[in-house]
Amino acid sequence: PGFHDVVDRGVTSFEADVGGRRVCCRLGYRESGTGSSVWDGAVVLARFLETHPSLVRGKRVLELGAGTGFGGLCAAALGASNVTLTDIEACLPLLRENAAGVDGVVVEALDWTEPVAPSQRADVLLAADCLLPGREGLFAPLATTLAALLAGDAVAYFVYEQRCMDCGPFFELLRGAGVAVSCIPDDDLHPEYR
Repeated sequence: PGFHDVVDRGVTSFEADVGGRRVCCRLGYRESGTGSSVWDGAVVLARFLETHPSLVRGKRVLELGAGTGFGGLCAAALGASNVTLTDIEACLPLLRENAAGVDGVVVEALDWTEPVAPSQRADVLLAADCLLPGREGLFAPLATTLAALLAGDAVAYFVYEQRCMDCGPFFELLRGAGVAVSCIPDDDLHPEYR
C-alpha cells in the first residue's frame, strides 16, 4: 500500500503537552504527502527540547522541512523568542493553519534547491525526519542549505529515524561543507527515548 493508504486512518490532529503547554497540529494526510503528518522524529525532537529548554528559550529558531510545524511549535511553547517554520510551497497552507494565533511564529517557503535568503537566519535550526527512502536526491540540497544556515554561531538539532537507506552520505556531505557533526548521547535524550 501507498503512504496515504497506510496513514489515512481518520486521525485529523496531533496534540502533546510539552513543557507544561499544549501543542496542537492539524494533520492533512491527503494534502501534502509526508509533510502533513507528525513523524516520530518530531516527537523525539520535541521531547529532547523539553528536556533541555535552554537550547531554544529566548532564541531565534528555524525549522527546516517543518511539515505540520510540530517541532517549531514546541520550541515556541518552550520560550523561543521567535520561530520560523519552513517548507516547500505545497506544505505552507497546513503550516500556516497550525501557526495561526501562536505568538512569535511565522511561516516561510524554503526550497532546499534554492539559495537561502539572508532573512532566514536563526540561532537554532531544527529538522526532524527529513531523510526519507527514495528521497536521497535531496541529501545534497539539504546539506547545502544547512551549511548556509549554520554560518556564525548557529547550531542545528537534526533528528532522523534510521530506515532502510544509508544516511552516512548525507552526513559526509555536511562534513565536506565544513559542518561539525556529532551525535547526542543517549543520556541527554528524554528518558522515554533513551
